[in-house]
Amino acid sequence: MDKPILTAPFFVFEGNSLDIFQTIDEIEQKIEPIDVLNNEYAIYDVSGNILKFHVVKTETRFLGVLNIMVDTVQFSHILATSPQVLFQRMQQTYLAWGGSETDELSFDELKNQLFDLLSR
Repeated sequence: MDKPILTAPFFVFEGNSLDIFQTIDEIEQKIEPIDVLNNEYAIYDVSGNILKFHVVKTETRFLGVLNIMVDTVQFSHILATSPQVLFQRMQQTYLAWGGSETDELSFDELKNQLFDLLSR
């Protein structure tokens, strides 16, 4: 399946935790299948597209001799587009991490503040 054109960075929220990725492939490798099944993540691109991932069984070689089935995460589709919901999640996370009031911050200013907090 061809992946639609999405805009990096990608924001992966799990509660008040936030990880930022530059590619869908990075997300697919990082997030846990069990957490995807339990709907633990809220994932957005920078444009506010809400991204849906699913778990599939794939066959892989174990120790070079045995084929086994493992759960892997794959991008599925865009659920909706909501820049406002992304902005609200970013505000909640920023405040939970000890940031100051966010009412006066633009989207880009808030994004940069989150990047700064993540890099500490």
